[in-house]
Amino acid sequence: MDEYEYYEFQAIDQPLDESARKALRGLSSRARITSAGFSVHYDWGYFRGRPVEMMKRWFDLYVGDGGTYRQLMIRLPKRLVNRAELERVLGGTKIAEIVESRDYLILDIFCEFEPRNYED
Repeated sequence: MDEYEYYEFQAIDQPLDESARKALRGLSSRARITSAGFSVHYDWGYFRGRPVEMMKRWFDLYVGDGGTYRQLMIRLPKRLVNRAELERVLGGTKIAEIVESRDYLILDIFCEFEPRNYED
């Protein structure tokens, strides 16, 4: 991998307990892990975590920057969101999807773009 990647997750509704922090440490020895979040950047190598799975299990907000993409995920309680209305608002866009987990809907917004060529 030649590019910078940044991953940041926030736990808003419930802090991460010791067992969650231990599981997260298993995904990256370099990450900054607190009771409220997880963040790590890579200039080389690969992150072993899967952001969607991490959102389903522990986090409420995710921001990712991979150099040629940006990603934002927001976990919303199903009981507070009308899925049909959310899908109507998204209007079939190709950059957003709804991922369902047991008690949550995860709004996943992903934008990929071509890197700039600064030599021109």
